[in-house]
Amino acid sequence: MRLTIDTSFAIGYLQSAATEYGCLTTVDIKAELPTLPSLPAVAVGVDREGLLAGLAFLETVTPTSPEASLLQWLGAVAERFAWSELPASVGEPFAGALLLGTGAAATGLPRLLVAAREVVVKTLRGFLAADDRFLQAAIFAGRVRRATSASSWVARPREADALSDIVLSLFAADILAHREFHDQALCVCDMCGRVSFNPRITTRVGCIEHIAGADAPAARRSSIPDSLPPPILWATR
Repeated sequence: MRLTIDTSFAIGYLQSAATEYGCLTTVDIKAELPTLPSLPAVAVGVDREGLLAGLAFLETVTPTSPEASLLQWLGAVAERFAWSELPASVGEPFAGALLLGTGAAATGLPRLLVAAREVVVKTLRGFLAADDRFLQAAIFAGRVRRATSASSWVARPREADALSDIVLSLFAADILAHREFHDQALCVCDMCGRVSFNPRITTRVGCIEHIAGADAPAARRSSIPDSLPPPILWATR
């Protein structure tokens, strides 16, 4: 399959969400990552486009438009992964493998996307509980590698890797380079599986829609908008 690169969809999505809701449900641009989505840097010389790409998968690749949204996402990340072509198929353990671009994936792809997202969300939820084995697994398998800077990492999954491993390589590379940020800001909602980085208005396990009133600090409760946006995508609990 010939390679098509289009990174505008993820950037445009994040910009529109920031404009509509004041801050992102996934990343608080103004506070946590102040120069996003003015890519490629959060600060001078600090690349966070990989984190955006991982979040874009969780927010924009959906079963309602499975093949089109997945192909668009793969096209956006292919150059980052140093792929010369898009993968001809995608796979996930226990969900099988499906050819892309032939129409054959129409029935099985939504199930595969749900399975991949569930693995990503559960893995990040495990990271919150101090289980970071997926980082070592990504390093050992070569899905992440050190960049030219000793403190920087890049995602280098193979086209044949499981879709969840491809997505997790983006999060792994960013965590390895910015561990403190994730330790302090990462939230994985127990109710909907939404991944967010806005600790002022979330807990570690509750997004702005599902934060438990009794568990939320008063300052955080008062900062939650009266009218919250609907769930952006399908939920994985």
